[in-house]
Amino acid sequence: MVDEGTEMRQPIHYLDVAQCIVNALRLEESIGETYEVGGPHQYNMLEIFEMIYNKMNRIPKVNSIPYNQFHKFMSKLPHWHGTTRWYSFNEVLESRLDLVVSPEAKTVEDLFVRPISFAQNLKHLLQDHVAKVELSNDEMEHGWWYGNDRRYEP
Repeated sequence: MVDEGTEMRQPIHYLDVAQCIVNALRLEESIGETYEVGGPHQYNMLEIFEMIYNKMNRIPKVNSIPYNQFHKFMSKLPHWHGTTRWYSFNEVLESRLDLVVSPEAKTVEDLFVRPISFAQNLKHLLQDHVAKVELSNDEMEHGWWYGNDRRYEP
């Protein structure tokens, strides 16, 4: 993570976003209006990572890189992320932005949507990830390079 994960986020579930879109299409008073969509709580990235690791019953393994060093490195090698699971150059730039709903904006409440909190929905969100990790571990143990022709196709 960049700079101790101090950037703020306001995560919202995609089904809540879909409900906002449907309600915006149905409500006449939403014509010509702009809405900022975000979940009910704001978290910094460190808190989000800690919640994810806790829900997965794992000890958090989070490293922090100072923004100036990471920006300098990524500006010289902007496509380095293609070979790893690390940040892209745009994600490094976004680490300086707080992506939260502004106080004066129209929000999901104005569209009559009450979003589920990130912490409540985290178990559901992680089910697909856990299944893929278990498959990956199984493939590493019994994968095609050990004589098994079975392949993973999403």
